[in-house]
Amino acid sequence: IGQDYKRTPFSLSSIEQYTVEQPFAIYSIDGKATLFTNSTMMSVLYALSEEDNSANGLSDVIGIPKATIYAAIMKLIEMGAVEVDKKSTSPKNYRLLADPILYCKEPDVTDCDNLELIINRFQKGELDYYSAAISYAMESIRCMGIHFDKMFIRAGKSMAKVALQLNPNIQPQDFVYSACSMVSTPDNLEVLTLIPLKLRVTLAKNTLWETWPGDFTKGYVAEGLKELTGDDYKIRIETISNKS
Repeated sequence: IGQDYKRTPFSLSSIEQYTVEQPFAIYSIDGKATLFTNSTMMSVLYALSEEDNSANGLSDVIGIPKATIYAAIMKLIEMGAVEVDKKSTSPKNYRLLADPILYCKEPDVTDCDNLELIINRFQKGELDYYSAAISYAMESIRCMGIHFDKMFIRAGKSMAKVALQLNPNIQPQDFVYSACSMVSTPDNLEVLTLIPLKLRVTLAKNTLWETWPGDFTKGYVAEGLKELTGDDYKIRIETISNKS
């Protein structure tokens, strides 16, 4: 298994039968996986995974009345998935506590050409087993309507804690630059400005990934700076794709 895997013929069966019919999301709350099926709660969780926001702001982003948003927020606070940002004044901002694992969107079974491409590149020896397996799994569940790219924010946070354990005296600026080494070639990460903090992820033409470098970096830098300085920094990450 693994490195000894034999390159045998592979036929792709129809993926339509595996598509998700009812939207859902799974988040980790205090280390426990929690299933969400309420559309408003899922929308609030997704929006807060992007940035902290107020009930008014969430209403504008999601397009749902403020009263409905507020009711969902109160339930999420009760569950321990969301908290009030105590530093905010009026209106109050809300912060995501739960870690995103995966979520479901409308399936896109018409755009699954990458599956055959991954198989062909693997069979030609252009991809190692692990890269092929991971990219194929991510692409397959995307076609089914399931996404877990937000989970990489959580992975970035975990990696930041490990990095700080290895180098607890690192300066915040050096820590930000260390994020560049977390994105492997041919993809690239560069720091544009430190104040305000802006980073750019450039995806290579033949990259296997879409959103994970940016999400991983967001979690890594945010968690690291919070540990080092005690403050929450707004981080802007720009992703540029060179795919044809």
